Amino acid sequence: MIVLRLPDIELATNYPTIGPQGAHLVDVNGLAGSIELYLGRSALTRNGDLRPVRWSGYLASAGVYQGEVEGKGEVEAAFLALIDSHPDPEAARVAYPDLVATWQAIFAAVEMTAEIAQRENMLNRDADFW
Repeated sequence: MIVLRLPDIELATNYPTIGPQGAHLVDVNGLAGSIELYLGRSALTRNGDLRPVRWSGYLASAGVYQGEVEGKGEVEAAFLALIDSHPDPEAARVAYPDLVATWQAIFAAVEMTAEIAQRENMLNRDADFW
């Protein structure tokens, strides 16, 4: 398992939220960064407005609230419908730069973790030899 903070994105710096104190625009980078937030403005928009993040839980260990985009299933369905409209993978990459950055961060974390595991395995093997 790898714990990873997803990349900060411009869309999330002033994003609509709903919590105990009502509706506010908040920088949700690092707080509500589920993958749906990276699927593009079009997928996140319903009736002309961005779907809000609803604050749902308090993480005492971090001292922050965590939230998620409302209607995650609908966001995913909208994204899947929109992604098919791109003529090729490169056009989709251009249309979804935040998602591309997210996948790059995930792949880099997996690669780094694999390299560390491989080094540790080699060190353990060498230690067992001597």
